[in-house]
Amino acid sequence: SAAIIITVNPVPAAAGSITGTATVCQGQNGVSYSVGAISGATGYNWVLPAGATIASGTNTNAITVDFSGGATSGNITVEGINGCGPGTLSAFAVAVNTSSTAPTGATAAPTTVCSSGSSTLTVTGGSLGAGASWNWYTVSCGGTLIGSGASIIVNPSSTTTYYVRAQGSCNTTTCTSVTVTVPGNGGAGTWVWTGTIDNNWFNPCNWDKNCLPDGSSDVVIPGGTPFNPMISGATATCKTRTINVSAGGNLIINTGTGGQC
Repeated sequence: SAAIIITVNPVPAAAGSITGTATVCQGQNGVSYSVGAISGATGYNWVLPAGATIASGTNTNAITVDFSGGATSGNITVEGINGCGPGTLSAFAVAVNTSSTAPTGATAAPTTVCSSGSSTLTVTGGSLGAGASWNWYTVSCGGTLIGSGASIIVNPSSTTTYYVRAQGSCNTTTCTSVTVTVPGNGGAGTWVWTGTIDNNWFNPCNWDKNCLPDGSSDVVIPGGTPFNPMISGATATCKTRTINVSAGGNLIINTGTGGQC
């Protein structure tokens, strides 16, 4: 009888070590991974972590990978394949770091302060990714850095707009802003003495409007305030205005040089 020759073809050799970037960020694209040519392979089967896709190089030994905004950490594996089946695979661990999301707003408490008075700024919404922090700026988004953290205390001397954004190893978000108002002094209307700081008439924080009355302002000094006002050594020109001192209130005027009424 005639002899039958049977050829047994092997499966591909075991895959070697994968080379590439071990730590990436969500949303990062075009990251390269490769493995040495596998003996006996007619193709290459790559398996990626959830949220990662092959951008180029499918069925070859060198690929580029795009990581979506929701990609998660896991192993990249590859095995050689041919008509007889797959060879032994190789695995490479990839850590996918989270990206920051932009804040949705910021608050100031209070929103109006006297000159150099304090206000607490707080970021709202958004989230911090890998190695990220909330950074606060004046002038513009990314302008003059004044502090970091979810809340900071500021002491503006004039009306100021503050900007905050997340910055980390993966990304920098857009900013949101909040304005703290420092009123200008004087003007028509009635100023009420609160006396919460001291007895200095010229301290804006002692007045309900967080600024000083002037010659066009009327003034009410109620009783029962922590401190009664004192005007001492000021140079002034008196005008016909109303200073209403309520029961229990008191106004001390220590005249200095140059005053006239």
